[in-house]
Amino acid sequence: YTGVLVTSSTFENVLLCAILTSCVLLAIQRYPPIVGTTRMFMNDLDSALIGLFTFEMLVKIFWFGPSMYFKSSWNRLDAFIVITSLIDELSSRIFSNSSTQSAGSLRSLRILRLLRAVRALRALRFV
Repeated sequence: YTGVLVTSSTFENVLLCAILTSCVLLAIQRYPPIVGTTRMFMNDLDSALIGLFTFEMLVKIFWFGPSMYFKSSWNRLDAFIVITSLIDELSSRIFSNSSTQSAGSLRSLRILRLLRAVRALRALRFV
């Protein structure tokens, strides 16, 4: 089942939507500062997206094997973003209370996912 999932266009489309959602969240969480239940919802959604991207990375590593997975520069970029996102998520939970947002520069690195979205959209244009 792992191979079917990894090579599924539906899975890729879900991930593309998740990337775009993550980028929008990144933009609107900063300016103007959002508080209350809206912030809690956005933080929870952000955590869920990090979980999805982590799941994607682990499934692909399992399916392709670490050496094959890391041969692709796109996969290395994805792994870098996932790891920095996890570090940012964990540090924000450890070093700040739930009402403050992590101000780390690690969060800004997530915008690099847009490169992947642009690549996917260009690929769709040629189909």
